Amino acid sequence: MYIVERLRAVVRRRLERVSLDPRRQHTAFVASLNRVGGLVGIDVFSANFKPGNLHLRLVLLDTFVFFWINLYNLTTTYGNLVEFMYCFVTLLYVGIACIKMHVFVKHSTLIMKLHKFMVQFFERFHGDPEQDELLVRTLQNTYLLMTLFGFCSCTAALLMFLYSLVWSITVEYALPLGFYIPNVGTDYLRGFALNYAFQLFESGLMVTGIISSECAFFMFLLNACLQVDMLRLDYSKSMCNLFELHFFIVFGCIFCQLVSIVVVVVTVPDWYPGYFLFTMLTVQLFFSCALGQVFNIKCDELTVAIYNVPWYNMEVSDQKAIKLLLLASQHPGRLSYGFGTVNMRAFFEIYRKTYSIGMMMISVNEENYMAALLHIENY
Repeated sequence: MYIVERLRAVVRRRLERVSLDPRRQHTAFVASLNRVGGLVGIDVFSANFKPGNLHLRLVLLDTFVFFWINLYNLTTTYGNLVEFMYCFVTLLYVGIACIKMHVFVKHSTLIMKLHKFMVQFFERFHGDPEQDELLVRTLQNTYLLMTLFGFCSCTAALLMFLYSLVWSITVEYALPLGFYIPNVGTDYLRGFALNYAFQLFESGLMVTGIISSECAFFMFLLNACLQVDMLRLDYSKSMCNLFELHFFIVFGCIFCQLVSIVVVVVTVPDWYPGYFLFTMLTVQLFFSCALGQVFNIKCDELTVAIYNVPWYNMEVSDQKAIKLLLLASQHPGRLSYGFGTVNMRAFFEIYRKTYSIGMMMISVNEENYMAALLHIENY
């Protein structure tokens, strides 16, 4: 708790240097998030954003090329468990990138609508000390989560590339990720440098896109929690519908990536890039599920608070209003990933299934290996 409070204090001072007005803090916050998204062409909070902008088209072209390069690498490594799984892990990032671009581009109008709603919300409720405290607390929590998530994601990616570089200098050439440019060998310096630069560029785009999209989700979800505190539930329903397909694809890809990493790490314990990738995926999954848990708790607390209101002492008209509010609070929106609710239970369930399927695949691989040895001995 001490560390969290210290981080909150740092975030509070940081925001206060921007402005003491929560409305301006929110505007500056969204502008920073939009600049990061603009690096990959999804600056959806800009008034002049166009889904067909040149920057986004170039990113889509790069994603298309990246997909086919990974698919080619996957076919050439078939039969080698470690290399195949490594390529499969990076290939799944294409699915994550595509669904994120789909959500933010196809639903850019809805996203802008939600953004304008929050701007008007800050304008409307600014001025009252108690409400200002809620607004500032939401901004501080969002900024803190963004900073922590960005730091963890960037650090894990940076350590992966630094480890690869040090290993390549001291031992042998080894790329940090599983994909490489076809017909460009990595056993000589020029080929290794070209593939290393290519992987660094693609990873930079991927990490930037993940940070910008995930932080936008953090902002929307914490704003939904604020709306629950203010007894306004329409915003949360729109937000939940917006991200349902997103979580279905992202959680599915992360699950397959985790299984692949577990299989490789158990088979080859000194495969250190896998540990860094595992950390990045765990951070992404944990933040989403933890915030989903917070949203569920907020909704449950609202329902209990309304239920405990002494409605029997009210007028009949007020009793009807309380009844309608109670009914609305029981359906504030469900943050789903297709097979369940996005919460900490889903987080642990995904890891439980990851371990089970990973161990099963390792067992099957060992049985096939022993059967092959027995066949050779008999032959």
